[in-house]
Amino acid sequence: SLDDVEAVHSKMKQEYQKFGVVFHDILVCPHHPDSGCECRKPSPHLLQKAAQKYNLVVSQSFFIGDAPSDLECAIKAGCQPILLLTGRGKSTVQHLEQYPVPIPVYGELYETVELLSKITSGP
Repeated sequence: SLDDVEAVHSKMKQEYQKFGVVFHDILVCPHHPDSGCECRKPSPHLLQKAAQKYNLVVSQSFFIGDAPSDLECAIKAGCQPILLLTGRGKSTVQHLEQYPVPIPVYGELYETVELLSKITSGP
């Protein structure tokens, strides 16, 4: 349900906030998987919309997720997919060889903060 999605987003924001990360936006497709809408992952539509809205360079961006649709969306959009082993990630990791790009794998959300801080702070 959308309430479940909001609960996940709330937890995610709380966890990242501990590290000083603030979200400007979270875009969600509210449609059923069978609806055939253009915003449902693995379509990159919402990533492209966010990139346009916030003037982001998608090729220099990350998509952190735990599902195959997350990885496929990132690849279609041209950004770096990152797999979390939380939730569905434990089964998704078993199929990484099928993707055409290397996909970093992290066990916990906080580890992605360390990755992002290394990248944004430089050498």
